[in-house]
Order: sequence, then C-alpha cells, then structure tokens
Amino acid sequence: MKNPIPRTVRQIYWRARIVLMALRHVPRFNIGDDVVWRGEVWRLYQGVDSPKWKLTSHGGCEVAHRSEFRKVRTPANYWHSFRSMYRFYRGYWFDIWVREWRLPSDTPIAVKR
Repeated sequence: MKNPIPRTVRQIYWRARIVLMALRHVPRFNIGDDVVWRGEVWRLYQGVDSPKWKLTSHGGCEVAHRSEFRKVRTPANYWHSFRSMYRFYRGYWFDIWVREWRLPSDTPIAVKR
C-alpha cells in the first residue's frame, strides 16, 4: 500500500523531529563528551554498563559512576552531544521512519486508528 503522505513532507517532518530529539539529548551524557571527574577533565568513551562509564584522559582509563562526574558546560561539548545524536538518528533511523512512517513511542502526535 502506498503511503498517502508525500515523501518530501515525511522527510521534512522527520528532519525536524530528529533535531528535537537530538536537542533533548544535549544535557545527557553521550560517548565522547568531556566531563569533570575528581577535579580533572576526562572524556567518556564507553557507557554500556550504565550507570558506570569508562573515562579516558592522558592515556589513562578509569571507571566511574555517573553520579561522580559532571558534564563540562562549553558550547563545543554541547555541540558535540547534539551532533552525535543527530548523526545517529539521521544515519540509522531516518530512512526507515520516512519509508514506513513509524512514529516513536514518545511522539506527541495522537495516532487515530
């Protein structure tokens, strides 16, 4: 069955949605973010074992609980968070969402059946 909504409209919608979803992730911890831990700046490089994250700095590697560090508040760090999430959604989900017109579970749009 052909989707009744034109592809261009779906693309515009999903690009805007991806921007909003990426903005929502800016305050959260993301891989590659700079954080302050024990008074020094470290970089997050693994967070699969949440709430514990692996940190790296000057060739060293440590594991820390997310309550023990805070995100460095710089425009560059926030830009990195936005850009990494935008690229993730745009690179892996955009084409699927445009093609299938699937709405994420947290969408504010009410779907009529």
